[in-house]
Amino acid sequence: MSESDSDFANDDDDDELLQQYLGKSQAPINLLTTGDEDTTLEQHHQEQHPQQHINNNQPIASQFLQQPIDNEIQAKLFQADGEIATLKAQLISLQNAKRDELNTLRQSYDAFKKSKEEEAAALRDVVLKLEDDRKFLKNELVTTNALKKRKINGNDNTNSSQQTRPQVSTEMDQSVFEASLESEGTSIPSQTIQKVIRVQHETSALIDQIWRYCIPGSKRSTIEYLSKICFNFDIDTLYGYKLEKKTAIASFISNVLMSMKAARLDELIEKLSLLVLDIIRQVVAQKATLSVPFLLSLIYCTISFRPVAVTKPVIIKLIHDCCELAMSYTFLLNPNLEEEADFGNYHDVPDQVIAIERFILICCLELIEKLTVISSIYDADFIRQVWTDQTVIPKALVTSCLPQNVERFKSTAQINLVFNVVEILLASITEDTFGFNEAVSDFNMISSLMRIFLIDVPIKDGFRFYGLNRFNGNNYDLKVIDLTIPIKHDNLHNYLVSIPQPVYKNLDSDLNQKEIQLHHEAHLLNLKIKVCELFQSLIISKQTIDFLIDKEHFKSFVRIIHFEQTYMANDPRSPTLHSRVHLIGQIVKIMNYLTQDLHEASDLIYSETMYEMFVALSRIAFGADSLSLDAHKLLVKIRTQGHFDITIFNKSCEVRARQLNHLTAKDFISKNGGKLVANVESDYANGLEFPYEAETVELSREILNRFVNHEEADNLYFNMNFESQDNGDDDENENFSDLDMDI
Repeated sequence: MSESDSDFANDDDDDELLQQYLGKSQAPINLLTTGDEDTTLEQHHQEQHPQQHINNNQPIASQFLQQPIDNEIQAKLFQADGEIATLKAQLISLQNAKRDELNTLRQSYDAFKKSKEEEAAALRDVVLKLEDDRKFLKNELVTTNALKKRKINGNDNTNSSQQTRPQVSTEMDQSVFEASLESEGTSIPSQTIQKVIRVQHETSALIDQIWRYCIPGSKRSTIEYLSKICFNFDIDTLYGYKLEKKTAIASFISNVLMSMKAARLDELIEKLSLLVLDIIRQVVAQKATLSVPFLLSLIYCTISFRPVAVTKPVIIKLIHDCCELAMSYTFLLNPNLEEEADFGNYHDVPDQVIAIERFILICCLELIEKLTVISSIYDADFIRQVWTDQTVIPKALVTSCLPQNVERFKSTAQINLVFNVVEILLASITEDTFGFNEAVSDFNMISSLMRIFLIDVPIKDGFRFYGLNRFNGNNYDLKVIDLTIPIKHDNLHNYLVSIPQPVYKNLDSDLNQKEIQLHHEAHLLNLKIKVCELFQSLIISKQTIDFLIDKEHFKSFVRIIHFEQTYMANDPRSPTLHSRVHLIGQIVKIMNYLTQDLHEASDLIYSETMYEMFVALSRIAFGADSLSLDAHKLLVKIRTQGHFDITIFNKSCEVRARQLNHLTAKDFISKNGGKLVANVESDYANGLEFPYEAETVELSREILNRFVNHEEADNLYFNMNFESQDNGDDDENENFSDLDMDI
């Protein structure tokens, strides 16, 4: 290709414009099409210099023509250039305007769509809340009508078939009443009514739980108690709420819950807890304490619903105020009130008021325990903040409930409060924290905890409550609290009371001292087991045993095992024997930790304690003899004959073995059901026929191996398992094949 052709081809835009111009003007253009002639012309222009100048003001087309264009054609070409530039500018402006309009429309559409979606979501929430309210009110109506129906049936059983069924508005309610009438006499109707309650919203579920919550062991719900209590003064509380005098507290709580039902769950828990706490603070200042334990139980119910929804500031505030309230009543632990500074204000206080205040102290510690357990779900820094800040949990409160002095421990320690302190300390254990994180206070607390094993915490009259966290111990004093609040009205026909009513009934005449002592014994054993769990948690979390490296502590552990073994030998059918066996197993675990890396026995064990340890551990390590085999054969023989309801050895151990293994009616009627039940019961230690748990036996043998050689171990075994050779071939002792059960 020639140079002129390549120059012409390099400008594509000019070539396109030239074709447009030539098409419009129809001007005769005589283009040279031969490549040779183009080359000649190019050389001619290079030789003649003046002819190489091309006028730059000419139209684009004329720059590529070999013959000059006249002025008229040039004018038209200039005009065409102008029109094209104008049209191009208009086209660009139209495109920009269209693009801007599209962007505007798209933005307006997105904004409109977002607003409609938010509106739809809000409407859905409103519909859900209305549906929850409708279900709640319907269930309340159904329950109320069913209760009325049962009362009518109870008053006139002979004409129950002729009584008219209450009118209901929906088919669901009708089916509920029909199901309750069909199940009448065979099951509890309230269980049928409960099945229709299907609360989906968490806030509604919390309100329902508050409305039905009962203090453990009480015959009435907390709201039922509060429906009979009022104040003689107005209370202006948080968030603009006002509790007017002579108004039932339950009515006020109901109004508050209905006004807060649209709140988020954590907000509802926070506002309701702080509001009730503020009411408690004001009524305690006015010495109107009748409602305080029930308001505290209401806070307990609220924070127990969803522990993860309780925020850190709420935990700090509740613990702080509850500790202050508890500190104002710790003087009640002293058996001699005249020795206390506050006795001048209590010499004329009625017994029912003191009973209420004792229950307040119990509820405060139960609530503090629950809050510290909830705080353990957060990080270690928050746990340390709770304990290091003395304004949150004061040391004086802990030492009052868990005294460090031996004499004061015997006189003032109350088992519920000691249990609370142990649980609170257990919740404070992490890799970096325990208690107040101070060496002196931690050492004193460990010493006080060791006294629990050696000094029996006595029963304190006036403090016999279950509390809020457990069904342990006795609950007789709750009857006094129940009698201070009328069921319908008091003797003066007042349906609302502001002070506790006098108790004229002699409740001591109904007490069963043997039952009280048995329940207290079980409570104390559970407390000792919990202390063992605390020590094990400390050892595992902190990877150290330094806090228990003490000869007196180890001596105490050996003595405890000896005491429990003596008790088991004296009363092998005790209902609490399984707890004693478990306590021995927990102590053996702790002793195994203490002796694992022990270099010299004298560093930890007194010489006289060594002998006691050999005797106690030998009873465990070599306690299983032929008696266990014979007992198992007897169990198999009796159970395979279908005798499942009779007690063979220890009733409490046999029942607990079945419960722990989740035996059902299907297991009993199966082909090998008798053998299965016998195996389950024989695997559970009862202290005599099946002495100890397998793990406890293995750990005891490992501990003994660290202090005795093989010859000494053999002597210990033969001394603990001596059997007469005269009865060795007696077939009656070998099996029970000829045993005929006639039961």
